Amino acid sequence: LVAAAIIMHKAPAAFGLCTYFLNMGWGLGRTRRAMAIFSAASPLSALFVYAALSSLPALNQPLAVPLCLLLSGGTFLYAACIHVLPETIGP
Repeated sequence: LVAAAIIMHKAPAAFGLCTYFLNMGWGLGRTRRAMAIFSAASPLSALFVYAALSSLPALNQPLAVPLCLLLSGGTFLYAACIHVLPETIGP
């Protein structure tokens, strides 16, 4: 279920990013390399986190994954609020 959500999220994000790069005048080869890096970022990060959670005793506790998800969600909400609130409040 999580993998399907990641894939469904990556497709429109990749389309938008690719369109942005091409619109900024990047060549097709440079855009493809950037998109390959973007596409590989999530799976590589997931493998890194899995290895870290498996190898570190402090992160191998039952509450480690929920705490990591809380940190991730909080970071996402913080970044969203930092970018949205100034536009909402105005000068």
